[in-house]
Amino acid sequence: MVGNVGLGLTAGLMYAMLADTVDYGEWRSGVRAQGLLTASSSFGVKFGMGFGGALAAWVLAIGHYVPNQDQTASGLTAIQFSCVWIPFMCFMLSVGLLLFYRLEHVEQRMNQDLEAKRRQGGKAAIQA
Repeated sequence: MVGNVGLGLTAGLMYAMLADTVDYGEWRSGVRAQGLLTASSSFGVKFGMGFGGALAAWVLAIGHYVPNQDQTASGLTAIQFSCVWIPFMCFMLSVGLLLFYRLEHVEQRMNQDLEAKRRQGGKAAIQA
């Protein structure tokens, strides 16, 4: 239960970062593509779950895992690699990629610019 609390926080963080990315895209390009970014994120999650399951199965096959039997040393190593080392490497890769997420440096300016743009858009709609 304690381990899953952290997983819940990271899932929520992903969606908060997605919203910030939509705002950043609008700020940089003028196009608010939340549908495309949300669909891409959803596809990425589904692809990752499928690939992760296949990767674990491949590692178990390489380790000669046989279900419902006493495992050989290679089978136990494959289980450990699938359950410990692959998730650890993926976590470290994610942490490394997050080091390139620099939105917090421009977030205040971005939000101010977008708010001003929206205020101007609202005034134009009233005048029309």
